[in-house]
Amino acid sequence: ISLALDVFWASVHDKLQGALITDTDANRDKFRILLEQYIESLPRGLRVGIKQHNRNNLVLMNGSVIDYLVAGTRGKKGALGTSRALNFVHATEVANWGSTDADMANLQASLAEKHPHRLYLWESTARGYSNQWFDMCESAKADNSVQKLFFLGWFLKEDYSFAEDSPEFKKWWDGVLSPEEQEAEIQVLEESHWQITPGQWAWHRYNRT
Repeated sequence: ISLALDVFWASVHDKLQGALITDTDANRDKFRILLEQYIESLPRGLRVGIKQHNRNNLVLMNGSVIDYLVAGTRGKKGALGTSRALNFVHATEVANWGSTDADMANLQASLAEKHPHRLYLWESTARGYSNQWFDMCESAKADNSVQKLFFLGWFLKEDYSFAEDSPEFKKWWDGVLSPEEQEAEIQVLEESHWQITPGQWAWHRYNRT
């Protein structure tokens, strides 16, 4: 979904200066292929042509550019975003970045503050508490003027469940929740308005053993 948004935002806003920032080279290469596939799959009337596409950036015919940057998973000197003026960013797996403090400060200094079509998307798998990603989420939660926090729990992925007629379901679901599971179920229901199903509990038990 985020990659589809990248294509949409760069297509409808001419001369956008953007960056897709990944944690690893492998993810950068995978996302680059997916972006090109997304563009080529669009109907011709909705497609903005590709002027140039390589491992460094995607340049569309409307002048929009998405640079491919890699933050890395090991400590570094915070060079991310240097010599750039960006008005669109999609940063993925931020919690895995090797030197988040330095990189984030340098990157945020390169972001436009008044561009009418500026958009900055930060997403990641959670990595517990007491880290910069947690602080970013808390900041977004407290700021309802220019930020919006979205949390997607594991229970929203359809594949994370066992069918009730499967051997796995019969092995891992006994019809009774432990006290910890009951507490988690109540919290999910209150915060996300989602009732975790028996099939999901069976999958969750299997994967946490």
